[in-house]
Amino acid sequence: MARFLRFWLSPSPQRALVIGGSGSLGSSVISVFKNHWETTNLDFIENKEANYNIVVSPADDTEKHLAQANEVLKGKYDMILSTAGGWCQGDIESANVFSQVEMMMRNNVYPSVLAGHLATKYATETGIIVLSGSLLVFKENTPSMLAYGICKTMVHNIALNLSTKQNLTSENRIICLVPDILNTEVNRESMPSADHTKWVSPMKIAEKLYEWGDGKNVPENGSFITFKLDKDVTIEYM
Repeated sequence: MARFLRFWLSPSPQRALVIGGSGSLGSSVISVFKNHWETTNLDFIENKEANYNIVVSPADDTEKHLAQANEVLKGKYDMILSTAGGWCQGDIESANVFSQVEMMMRNNVYPSVLAGHLATKYATETGIIVLSGSLLVFKENTPSMLAYGICKTMVHNIALNLSTKQNLTSENRIICLVPDILNTEVNRESMPSADHTKWVSPMKIAEKLYEWGDGKNVPENGSFITFKLDKDVTIEYM
């Protein structure tokens, strides 16, 4: 009987919904959170470490992705994160500039809008909503990667608008990550001559996110946060 009561009275785990939970940052988030949180991945690919997966098709539009999510999601989530993203190079003169913009919209903007929309229904009253921006786009013009710059700027704007909390609770916090180059295998291979020693790994960022989910050193609502690597990873407000 005592064993049953302990089980019955034990608190439910905190819950995280990760949009893009099969990418480099998203999979790191799920790896870090999985032992103490219930995790749900919404992505084109299943993440076997997640408790639940909502696998959507890249051939479908985001409204179809939303419908699939609404069929599966139940209850409230303590963190809703958009870790999806993509990058491409090309300027205004590129013959395929319009297809580049559309691709970057699908990779960067739509997941952020989806995260914000789902937060209005599924975030807890003190839930944290995290979007993924770009330090380069935050600080500089990017004419040689126009589509990427346009769409990351839109992500930053989505974060600013969500931070007004017009459709959220007064206790929700919206945080926009603006990391520099992440220390991933793909980035190291594409920039072999760069100094990788200052690049922050997705796992280290995920550990910071876990701290925030645990209520430690949570940035203020509307914050834009980047990460610096010296002996350890620190956060910097932009």
